[in-house]
Amino acid sequence: MSRRRIMGLMVSLVVVLAVAAAGWMAYAGREPRSEGKSLTEWCRLYSQHETSGWQRTGKFHVPGETPGEAQLAIRKIGTNALPHLVRMVGAKDSPLKVKIWMLLRRQSVVRIPLMAREERPLATWGFDVLGAEAKPAVPALIQLMDDKDMMVRRMVMICLEKIGPSANDAVPVLSRALDDPGLKMRSTALYALVSVHVPGDEVVPRLIKKVESLRKDGSGDYVDIIYMLEKFGPDARAAVPTLLSIAREEIGASRMAATNALMRIEPDVAKVMVPQKDFEEEISPWIKRD
Repeated sequence: MSRRRIMGLMVSLVVVLAVAAAGWMAYAGREPRSEGKSLTEWCRLYSQHETSGWQRTGKFHVPGETPGEAQLAIRKIGTNALPHLVRMVGAKDSPLKVKIWMLLRRQSVVRIPLMAREERPLATWGFDVLGAEAKPAVPALIQLMDDKDMMVRRMVMICLEKIGPSANDAVPVLSRALDDPGLKMRSTALYALVSVHVPGDEVVPRLIKKVESLRKDGSGDYVDIIYMLEKFGPDARAAVPTLLSIAREEIGASRMAATNALMRIEPDVAKVMVPQKDFEEEISPWIKRD
């Protein structure tokens, strides 16, 4: 390669880096800030704080713990954070952005912008702090549930879960997500529905129908749906006949899941119809012994 060509490539690289830096700085400049840090940075710090707490205690939001600096900073930004958090949830990586990111990661002068897969989870932590205060963002989040990207839709449902009962307007789109073919998508939808306090009678019949359909045609695993029914506790009593049938007629994971669900939904019936001794004998091979 000639010297002139090498110089041309170097000049082009500098120009690309300069344009990328200018674009990134302009974007970052529009982001809400508090105490000298951007909203994204506070979300990152808060996620690290909560993850550390989970590693210590096995719980997020350690009871009695004083709110950390990041949590307070996000609360201070308040609803001004919502437009940016919604943009983060729906972030996409264009081919140009990926190329620029590949170039920028080879240097240390210009700060590397976050990829979409990094932005989206951080946004959920922002909604975690704001909770019900983030209700004005619900309509925009509902619109994002039409996004073709599965990960965008999943992050949206996590954000709605964080908002809680104030996200009640999202119940129809969350209910539709219960029919998603993906296990993680169905589970995420259920957790969101439970968080917004949807009555069991609005969801349980659909879950029962799904289990019975899968049992009939043998087209898929329904253990995760049984776990969903268990979450509703006594509100899922309509599922007792189906769960009893599974507990009596099937073996392995499905029987274990059905029995556990019955213990929570209708304990007295479970003890009579599924003798504990028989259940323990069946699951004994699954239990790790010293």
